[in-house]
Amino acid sequence: EIGVVYLSSRTSITIDIKMADLDYEIPREEVAGDTAETDEENKLKNIHLKYIQTTLRDKILEKMPNETSLLDESIGSRTDLSGFMSAVYDFNFSTKNVATGKVTKHSLFIKFMKGDENFRKSVRAYTQFANEIFAYGKIIPYYKEVITGSPRCKIDVDKWIPTTYCAEYGNIAGLNKSPDSTIITSLSGKSSEPPISKGNYESCLVLENLSPHGFRGGPRLHLDKQHLKLMIKLIAEYHSVTYASRIRGDEEFESLVGGIIPLPFTTEEGVNIYEAVYYPAFSRFFQYVDRIGSECAPVFLQALNKFKSLYGDKPLELLEQFRQVDETFSVILHGDYNRNNVLFHYDKKEGFENPADIRMIDFQEMRYGSPAIDLSFFMYMNMHPSIREEFWMELLKYYHETLITSICDILGFELPGEHDSLKKYSFENFYEHFKKFAFYGVLICIHFLPWMECSEKECAYVSYYFEKDMFCEKFKEAVHHIGGDRANKIILDVVHHSWRQGYLDAIFK
Repeated sequence: EIGVVYLSSRTSITIDIKMADLDYEIPREEVAGDTAETDEENKLKNIHLKYIQTTLRDKILEKMPNETSLLDESIGSRTDLSGFMSAVYDFNFSTKNVATGKVTKHSLFIKFMKGDENFRKSVRAYTQFANEIFAYGKIIPYYKEVITGSPRCKIDVDKWIPTTYCAEYGNIAGLNKSPDSTIITSLSGKSSEPPISKGNYESCLVLENLSPHGFRGGPRLHLDKQHLKLMIKLIAEYHSVTYASRIRGDEEFESLVGGIIPLPFTTEEGVNIYEAVYYPAFSRFFQYVDRIGSECAPVFLQALNKFKSLYGDKPLELLEQFRQVDETFSVILHGDYNRNNVLFHYDKKEGFENPADIRMIDFQEMRYGSPAIDLSFFMYMNMHPSIREEFWMELLKYYHETLITSICDILGFELPGEHDSLKKYSFENFYEHFKKFAFYGVLICIHFLPWMECSEKECAYVSYYFEKDMFCEKFKEAVHHIGGDRANKIILDVVHHSWRQGYLDAIFK
């Protein structure tokens, strides 16, 4: 049951304490003051549109050698998909096959970086976009090469992500402010920030738009078992290439790991986006615990108080602990794997019944670390509490089964249980590792779940101030209240589950 407070007798009660009233109205004078920012955004938009209509269009057509006759095109800005770091466009066009005369309609999705150099540095956009391009341009192609080189393996990497038409990062002529710059299509492979002081680094990602093929986002927050199994199967296949490459000692894989730019939660200079969101989120959660703590079972409350005393004012230090590398289980992660960053295929245009396929997108938070970071994130964020008890371990076992089967298929192993190189990846060893890192997903919920549980008006309000000034008082106040006690209760339910599973205790060790 959502929102229960756990008593020593296991009885559930309802706590209804009125939150501070906020009208979530953005003052008109503040909106009017954004005119200058809008003008700057329009300038950037014009640069993007010109680049698409000139340079980028030709690059895309080069990948369609038999479709050289362009019949029509349209470009539209996707404000519904453009985040505070990215500008997204739809590019639709028709081509005619020069040999057969057949006309084909194409629908593409184009993504650029937003903002000036100072903004990009403040939100670590350079690192995130560099890693995302590295994923689409280097890592996924390497994975495809590994799998296609294994005759037994039936994994289809082309069904992991949308078709990629362009993945570039660096000095992209036509996008940056330097007229004599040249395109850089590959990264250095060094684990360090790219040289960004000149402010002329740009990012361009072009993917197939899967909407015309029946793919779309799933339910807003909670997923049923069918959706969850599709997600777990896909991420298990994705992780399996790391283990297969490690077992066979692939030097190219190690080079790819070294090419991922670290994305720490703490930083000694500049604005820290994680500080802006996690400090008020932790403050909110522990204020809620202080209000209703007397209704919790004493042993659970003791654990909550210990959590608060150790990390109540140190959320980023706790997050940093989950970045530890484990020589056995660390993998190249998606990094932001949840319902927001996957697309499901449905036979019907409306509703969410019977999802049949899945694709993942958005690798901006890609890291090298524990698979629990990918797993605990979406399992806690997207699994409904009503099925968590019965389905939690079943889903983890399905992940492990898919993982081992995929590794064996890639390496050509017949009997995984008898192969020495796989013994250390047993489910028992995997789960012991998972327990040490699973609380990461709880931390994500403490921050992100109220954003998903709040009303559209609340979401628009908090998003506005997040983009305008994530350290302003109005943003902090909104973070404290969006979603109300309903969101607080759901978070407490997540923390309670993690405590019973032993994940909360793991952070004390």
